[in-house]
Amino acid sequence: MCIRDERSIVNCGPNAANFLRSEAKQPQPDGSLRLLGADYIVFADAWNAAHPDGLPPQLMGQAFHFFETPNRFNLPAFFTLHVWAWKENPNGAFVNWHPEVSCQSFVPPTTL
Repeated sequence: MCIRDERSIVNCGPNAANFLRSEAKQPQPDGSLRLLGADYIVFADAWNAAHPDGLPPQLMGQAFHFFETPNRFNLPAFFTLHVWAWKENPNGAFVNWHPEVSCQSFVPPTTL
């Protein structure tokens, strides 16, 4: 799976922290990108300050996963939930990896 970061804030109401959304897209042989899913991200400090009960954020009844810092994304500690909304995953809609998705057609951008 290749992630192209299309950052947008999704307001989840007055009692929730805002979610950062990153879209998961798969490169196609013709160079286009196919939207497959989204990752919803909540930074832990903001969430924990607004929710002292210690429970993680949830979306559609699914608890977010916690990533400590340091992490491979070079982000502060955060909660995340991946959703395969536009490509059915035989392992479930909320798992991190899809057995039928690859980045085989990905061509990294060049720098001048």
